[in-house]
Amino acid sequence: MRPSRDKAQLESGGPAPVADMAAELEEWERDRLLSLLHGQTEALHLISSNAPLKEVLARIASLAEHVIEGAICSVQVIDSEGETYTHTVAPNLPAEYSRALERASAGHTASTGGLCLATGKPVYVPDLAAEKRDGPGNLFDLALSHGLKACWAYPVPGSRGGAVGVLSLYFRAPQPNQQGTKRIMTVLTDLVNIAVEHDSSAAALRSADQRFASLAGSIPGVVYQRSVTPEGQIRYTYISDGATDLFGVTPEEILSDPNALFDCHGEQYRETFRKRLLEATREMRMWDVEATIIAKDGQRKFTHAIARPHREPDGTVLWNGVILDATRIKEAELEAAATEAHTREAILENISQGVALYDKDDRLVVCNSHFRSLYPCIADLIKPGVKYETIVRAMLESGLDSQTAGADIDQYLRRKTASHRAREQATEWSLPDGRWILINENRTADDGTAVVHTDISELKERAVAIENAHRKLEMQGEDLTRLADDMLIARDQAQSADRAKSEFLAAVSHELRTPLNAIIGFSEVIKNETFGPVGSSRYREYSCDIHESGQHLLGLINDILDLSKIESGKDELHEDKIEIPEIIETALKLVRHRAEQGGIKIELDYPDLLPALRADKRKLKQILVNLLSNAVKFTETGGAVTLTAWCRSDSGFVFQIVDTGIGIAPEDISKALSRFGQVDGALGRQYEGTGLGLPLARALIELHGGVLDLQSEVGVGTTVTVRFPAERIVAPAGKTDSQDPAVLAAR
Repeated sequence: MRPSRDKAQLESGGPAPVADMAAELEEWERDRLLSLLHGQTEALHLISSNAPLKEVLARIASLAEHVIEGAICSVQVIDSEGETYTHTVAPNLPAEYSRALERASAGHTASTGGLCLATGKPVYVPDLAAEKRDGPGNLFDLALSHGLKACWAYPVPGSRGGAVGVLSLYFRAPQPNQQGTKRIMTVLTDLVNIAVEHDSSAAALRSADQRFASLAGSIPGVVYQRSVTPEGQIRYTYISDGATDLFGVTPEEILSDPNALFDCHGEQYRETFRKRLLEATREMRMWDVEATIIAKDGQRKFTHAIARPHREPDGTVLWNGVILDATRIKEAELEAAATEAHTREAILENISQGVALYDKDDRLVVCNSHFRSLYPCIADLIKPGVKYETIVRAMLESGLDSQTAGADIDQYLRRKTASHRAREQATEWSLPDGRWILINENRTADDGTAVVHTDISELKERAVAIENAHRKLEMQGEDLTRLADDMLIARDQAQSADRAKSEFLAAVSHELRTPLNAIIGFSEVIKNETFGPVGSSRYREYSCDIHESGQHLLGLINDILDLSKIESGKDELHEDKIEIPEIIETALKLVRHRAEQGGIKIELDYPDLLPALRADKRKLKQILVNLLSNAVKFTETGGAVTLTAWCRSDSGFVFQIVDTGIGIAPEDISKALSRFGQVDGALGRQYEGTGLGLPLARALIELHGGVLDLQSEVGVGTTVTVRFPAERIVAPAGKTDSQDPAVLAAR
């Protein structure tokens, strides 16, 4: 496309007439603009048809070369960071130079394109030789080496600011800027921008489509969009590939004809589907529907469709939703329900009572065999689905409740039904055969009723037996009350007699002490011949016997008096701080002579540092003397008696007397501890005794709040342990029990 004369001649005004030159120049410009318009249309067509970006850019480069005489075009697109070229299209540039352009960075100023992008403005280099630049990657020299003499570079502006690329024109001869070039370059760079942004949008759309397809493919079901027009026309605008797996129908079939999908549903669903969908569309409410389908391969499946409505400006309602494959869940639910029903029946059958479950409409759901066996005359009537009222009426008409004999059945049935609906209380039925049935009714979670029929005939019999036994017990109780009263009277009488006896013994003993003291005193005077010789030695022997007998009798009387005072509660403690070694030595003086006469060894075992004891000194001495005397008396010659003492805060103050004597049989220990108790034994009969030593010792220690324990074995010996409470241990002033060295040493 060239005018008949050279463009330079036209612009410079050659020898031709001026009018002719203007006409030819106008014709040439018009043809160039028409070519630009035609090429622009072709490029836009390629863009709209989603042609590859390189193909579109190549067409734009070709258009630039066509409308700008002598130009060789390159189009370069940069990345979003503005650092590298993503596309370089230069169909007619030398290959080596084209590759160099592609490798260069977007901000490389040793090229016209890089300089253009760096400044953001068009760059005109009419003579590359004059603009020669030094430095690495110098593209000016490379261009000159390939015969390229001039270059124009124009930035491609993006719609969001900044440049998205550069369009460059190269010439093989020095080339000044041509008239009208700027307008043409604006059209061309706009075309490049449109192509680049369309390609980016298409890429983003393809990526979104891929993500959506991937998401839709991962859902175990179908993703769809359905439209409902104001006229009620229903069609699918999108449906995912999952339709093929779920329904056996391709998306293309459903998009062309919705009935391909509807036909997979049952007849009843199809009949009501359109009505329900249109109602939901009018009300703009959520679509949440479960359905049973038959896929194209004949397989039964369960679906769950959920969709939300959105109204378009033209009134069309778009439903965006999913159809989930609920087959496994539904089958699991059905299996669980069947298992539950089987389990429920098994449980009911293992219940000894008769159980019947009714639904909220009072229809029998299930019952066990025990329920039917209670009422064999109506067993054939008791089936699932039968009304509660029907079963009760049949019971009444069969005379099963003897309490209603002769009563108005309808009136009783109304009362019974009202009570059943209110779940008021348990009732009892008396059957003609003598059985009693207890009926309990309870509401279930689904507003049904659980009715339990229990045969309580045995319980009724037991109740009668219990009532009879209760009456018998009441009579026995009255007898026991009378007996207890009699025993209280007898106890009071015995206690009164015991007190009288003690008081009598105390009085008699007191009366005996005065003459006894006189006898002892006079016998001692005679024995000691205080007023001169008595003459015969036999008188002196008799006076010694009288004195010893008197002393023995006085000791007996003192023991009786002490025991009587303790039992009557009149004895009192006169407590002192007692040093243990001292009290032990005092007691030993009274028994040592007898031990030496009998050839018995007495051993002591207690720490040097024993704390003092707070007690009645006379009574403690009496306790030790009584126990030591008994041990010596019942120990044979050559035997031993050991007295041990210790104290601890947990066990108190303890005295223990151990002998190797004749011992006591376990069954005789209680007798030995009783008043006047004598244990028969070959050695025991050699010694006289009142049997008051051990009881008196125990009474005295108990008066101090302590205990006496006796352990013995025949032929081995006896151990008597006397234990005073820990609070009677006296620690030195300023020290606690835990700080006292004496207590610590004695532990």
